[in-house]
Amino acid sequence: MVHDPSALMRIVRVGVAGAAVLASPTVLPAPAAHAAPPPTAAVAPGAGLGTIEAVAVSGRAMLATSSRIVATVPVQVPRASRVSVRLTLGRTTCSAARTVPRGRTRVSVACSTTPGASSVPALVAVVTATVARTDRGVTRRLSRTWRPSITLDDGAALSTRAARARWTAIGDRLRARAAALQVGGQAGVATGLQPGSGVGLEAGAMGPGRGALVALPQFAAGSVFTPTAADAASRLWRQAQTSGWQSELTAARLQELLRLSTASGGYGLGREWDAFGDGTLNPVSTTYTVTTAGHVGWVLLEARRNGADAGALDRAIDALLAVPRLNGGQCLAYSDSAFDAVQPCVFNVSHGAAAFLVQARELSTHRAAEVDAVLAGLRRGLVLGYDRASGYWSYKAGDRAAQDISHQIYTARSVDVVSPGFGAVARMMARPWWRQPAGLTQPPIAVASAMVDVARDCDRARSPAVLLGVERGIAGPAQAFTLIGMSGFVDDITARCLA
Repeated sequence: MVHDPSALMRIVRVGVAGAAVLASPTVLPAPAAHAAPPPTAAVAPGAGLGTIEAVAVSGRAMLATSSRIVATVPVQVPRASRVSVRLTLGRTTCSAARTVPRGRTRVSVACSTTPGASSVPALVAVVTATVARTDRGVTRRLSRTWRPSITLDDGAALSTRAARARWTAIGDRLRARAAALQVGGQAGVATGLQPGSGVGLEAGAMGPGRGALVALPQFAAGSVFTPTAADAASRLWRQAQTSGWQSELTAARLQELLRLSTASGGYGLGREWDAFGDGTLNPVSTTYTVTTAGHVGWVLLEARRNGADAGALDRAIDALLAVPRLNGGQCLAYSDSAFDAVQPCVFNVSHGAAAFLVQARELSTHRAAEVDAVLAGLRRGLVLGYDRASGYWSYKAGDRAAQDISHQIYTARSVDVVSPGFGAVARMMARPWWRQPAGLTQPPIAVASAMVDVARDCDRARSPAVLLGVERGIAGPAQAFTLIGMSGFVDDITARCLA
C-alpha cells in the first residue's frame, strides 16, 4: 500500500539537501512616495536589520482532502521591526504580519488547499519572509524566499461504511450515464483517437470479473441504439446477470453478439478505421486483437464457464491465432489487417491477448498445441517496453514515455494473468497515478476506470485517493461499454470488499 496512515506530520526544512530550493537573500528598497532627501551617511539597504533563519514547513499535503500547511520563519532583529510571511500553495496565498520586539521571534502563517488541488507528485509551496524597519523616514527591507516541496499523502483509509456509500453512489452514476448514452444512440460511436494518442481503441478493454454483481437497468423501449461488438458483449453480460446464463433472453443477446463477429470468428468495429493515423484504412471486416480478446473476450470466457457460449470462444481463439505475429513471435499485431502487421508492437494489446489465451486454454482444448506455442512466444515478450523503476510499460515499441493509466492497468492486469509471479499491478501501485509526473493530466475517465480496477483488490477500496480519482473521472467522455464494465466492477467491489 502506498499511503502511510501513520505519518501524522511531515516537516520540510530549508537547508537540508533535497528538501527545498533556497533563494539567495534579497534586499528590496522601499519605493519613496515623495522625493525624500537621502540619509547623511551611506548605509547598505539591509545592514543592521538582523537575520532571517531557515523556514520550517509543517502539515500534511493531502491529495484527497483539504491540506493545512503552516510555514514558520524565525527572525533575529536588533530593534523592533515589522515582519511579514507570505505562503502560496497553488493558487491560494495566505499572509501574516506583526511587529516583533528585539531578539529572536518566530512568525507563522497557515494556509489550506481544496481536495485534489495539489500538483503531483508533490505540493510545492512558496514562502517569502520580509523584515522591514523605518529609520529617519527611510524604510529598508530584507527578504528571503524558499520553495519547499512536500510529498503528497493520500490519507488514511476510510471507514467501511463511508467507502461503501461513496462506491454505491459511483455505481448509480455510471449506470445512469450508460443508460442515457444507449438511449441516445451514442454508445456505438468510437472516440476516433489513434493508438499513439494515449487513449485508443483498447482503453477500458477489461470488463467485470466473476463476483456478486448487481444487474444493470433496462434501457428505454424504442431506443435507436445500434451496438458495436463491445456494446453487445456488455449487454449480453448484463442480461446474464439479470436472468441467468441459460435464459432465452441471454441466448438472444448472445446471438446479437455473434452476428457482429467477423469472418475469422473475432470482432471488430463494424466500420473502416485508420488505426495508426498513417493514411491506411483498415476495412470493415478487420478483426482487432483487443476487441476480440478484451472488449468481447471477457464475456466469452464467462459464457463458457457457464456453458452458454455456443462455440464462440473457440472461434475467437481461431481469430487470434490468425493475427500476424511480430518480433519473432513475442507480440501479436494490433489487428489482422496487413497494414497493421508492419506497425510497432502495441504492448497492452499483445499482453491482453496473451491473458485471454491463458484463460481460454484453461476452458478449452481447441487447437491446444498451437495456443501453447503462441503463448510461449508471447511470454518472452512480457518485459518489452517495461520500465522497472516506474512499474509502467510504454504504449508501443519505440516509445520512451510511460503509457497512460487506462492502458497501463489493462497491461498490468494481463501480465499478472500470464505470469502471476510478476506482480505487475503491485509494482505499478508502488508509484500510483497521483505520484506520476503527469498524474493529474491523465484523461479523467482513464484514471477513473483504472482506479476502479485496482480497487478490486479490496485493500485499496477504502483509499481516499483511489475514490477521488474515480469520482472526478466518471463524468468525463466515455463509451457506454466502458461505463457498463466499470459499473460491474463497482458492484463487485461493494459486495466483496465492503460488505
